[in-house]
Amino acid sequence: MNYLYRGLTLIELLTTIAILSLTLTLAMPSLSSFSSKNRISTHLNILARAITLARESAITLNSNVTLCRSNDQFSCQGQWDDGMILFVDNNSDRTINDDDYYLQKFETFPNGDRIIWRAFGNRQYLQMKPSGFTRFQNGTFTYCPREGLSFARGIILNAAGRLRFTKDSDGDGFNEGASGRRLRC
Repeated sequence: MNYLYRGLTLIELLTTIAILSLTLTLAMPSLSSFSSKNRISTHLNILARAITLARESAITLNSNVTLCRSNDQFSCQGQWDDGMILFVDNNSDRTINDDDYYLQKFETFPNGDRIIWRAFGNRQYLQMKPSGFTRFQNGTFTYCPREGLSFARGIILNAAGRLRFTKDSDGDGFNEGASGRRLRC
């Protein structure tokens, strides 16, 4: 018998295809979850970089710096997920005036994801002083992805300008904010 010309039987081929289909069917949800978590992590890191850059710029330039939401990339207006601008704000009026200038512009966050800033005094901007401290602001940036609350993540910012990421402290599948309560979107 010559084994060089032996192929697969129809039953062997169908069995292989069935096993491969079952494996892919079981793997797809975890691949989708992995992709979502990766996208969320990337966008949260962009937000953290913007906050850190605001603090570092204020210290380095010895000036007040403002990070605010901007839907036109020129003024403080719109929603946080519309985009953000970071600029030197010498008179702290949240408007780019005579001696003020842009440091960086951040593009829109895609896919229907939202960013919510809940802060002391409910100010919808973030200002850093030359000392690296905020201008009497502390709060939480909550990243609310379209996948739902179980995927929500946050950045907690204290008045000293330091940030930390939220985590699931109690193991219930939801991140908690500074108060220990579940993040809200």
